[in-house]
Formats: sequence, structure tokens, C-alpha cells
Amino acid sequence: MPEPFEPGEEGFDLRIEFSGLCLFVMHTENRVQVGEHLLPQQVGVVMPDARKHRAMENMKHSDGYPAEPHAGYLRFDLGNLLPGVVRPAFTNSESPHNEVVHRFDRESLDLGLGGVLSPVDVTKLEFPDFGQIDDLEIANGLFGNAPPPDVLMWTKLTGGSFTAHSAGSNWKINGGRGLYQGQFANYVVWTKRITGTNSLPLTITSFEKPAMPEPIPVTLTQRDRHIRLKISNLCAENPLEWPDLKIRAIAGTDDKDFKWLYRLLEPNAVAVGAGRRPGFGPGNLFVPILDRASGPAGEEQDCTGGKIDGNF
Repeated sequence: MPEPFEPGEEGFDLRIEFSGLCLFVMHTENRVQVGEHLLPQQVGVVMPDARKHRAMENMKHSDGYPAEPHAGYLRFDLGNLLPGVVRPAFTNSESPHNEVVHRFDRESLDLGLGGVLSPVDVTKLEFPDFGQIDDLEIANGLFGNAPPPDVLMWTKLTGGSFTAHSAGSNWKINGGRGLYQGQFANYVVWTKRITGTNSLPLTITSFEKPAMPEPIPVTLTQRDRHIRLKISNLCAENPLEWPDLKIRAIAGTDDKDFKWLYRLLEPNAVAVGAGRRPGFGPGNLFVPILDRASGPAGEEQDCTGGKIDGNF
């Protein structure tokens, strides 16, 4: 736990809940040894564009199976935008009574963290690791100013730590590298202590520069020493996860939504040398399978995120 702030000291804890179809890319260069762990100094977060487009009557994955639409967004509390008017909610998962939602539309999100890098504690980033599933790497230009068309949004994190939230069930993936299993998270929360300021400048920039030449600036102000955001890419039936409506829960045992994440990956040199195309086509889109026989499995959710090592 971080030390309490001194009276009059400026600063706050930034807490971001990430849920749904997000790929976490742990930068492999300039890692830092912290205790027993070699930690990255940057983690990129990228969403696949899983929106239902008007031109697509039937959405399908590359293996021919139906694909369900998802909505990617940033949610923040109006209380942090108008701190003297509205009181913010107390937790990330608690829906604010006055929430502000920005739906991503092929954009980057700058969290105003500055250019100084520091280790990111990823030891609790408990999503399936594509490096353990098959011979894959991130697609070329994934975090560029004009990324591939399958990219909905990207942002970059430095410093802070992740905390996983799981229902405690075991998942299995029968991947190209054999059986891989774990208690994967339903969502994670990234927390970072921000000092020397009480505000957070967010900037949303379109990849389609001619359509939107000017970035969207938003400045949030801390209340109660916290600013809480939610960044999600969830099933379109209840993407904001309002408790009044149906909350995403896996139907059956296979998390087929996981297939969307393969659109952000491509075969690595090992796969290319062997003439393989992992991550594309029938039999190559491996998904987490819920093992209902080995423990609690009643509250598990779909739209599982993923992670992988990579440079960007």
C-alpha cells in the first residue's frame, strides 16, 4: 500500500479497470529487475475493432464461425470533470450516476503519464499469454499513428501495477504448443500513484487525420485522492455493464469472443519457417475452455483479454 498523502500535498491514485477484448503487450526492451521479476517499463493496450458495421450483415471470424459484435469505450465520472458540481462514485465497478462515455472510433488515448518510464508490475496480469498458446507475435504497426484496420484503440501505460479479478475457475487452452491452463481474470485494475498535480490530462486522437484533425482534450480533477476510469471492449448487449441489465456470462464452456484478439497478431518467424499460419483459419483460433469439473465456475465471464511480449 502506498503511503498516505501529506496535508496540502498534490496527488492522487489513478485506477483504470480494463475489461473485455483488450490485448496487453508487454514491451521487451529495457526491462528492469525488481526482486525476482524482470518487469517491462511499458505495457501497450490495444483493442480489436469488433463493432458491427452496417456493410456487414453477418460477422464471422477467419475460421468461418459467427462473430458477436462488441463496443469499445472509455468511461469516466462526470464528478471528475465537474468536481465542484457532482460527487464521483467510490469504485471503478460501481456505475457512476453521472457517467461520461466516449465510444472509441479508431483512436489513440494518451493518459498524460509523461515521457519518464518506470517498471510496470505485470505479475498479476492474469490473462492468457499468446506466447504460450502458439507461435504468434503482434501485427506490424499495431501502435502506430496509422495502425492496421482491425485496431479500434490503443494506449500505453508506464509504472503502476495490475490486480486481477477472477471467479477462481480453471481454464484450458489446447493450443498449437500443447495444453495451457490457468485461472484467468475476468478483468484487471491498473493503479498508479500520481504526484505533484491534482489533474489528469487525457487526449484522444483519431487515426483518420483528415476526418478529425484536432485531438480531443479532456482534463479530469481528482476527488477524494482518486481518479477512476474504465476502458472496456464488451459484448454489445450490455457493454456498460449496468447491473439493471444482463451482465456478460459465458454460455457453455468456450469463450468464442476470444477469437477477435487473433486479428491483432500474426505468425512469428518460427511459424513462417514451418509454413504454418497460426491465428488464421479453421483449427488455428484456440480459445479458453472453462473447466467446470475442477472448481467454481458459476460466475465466469466471457470476452477474456489476452497478453503477449512484443516491441512497439
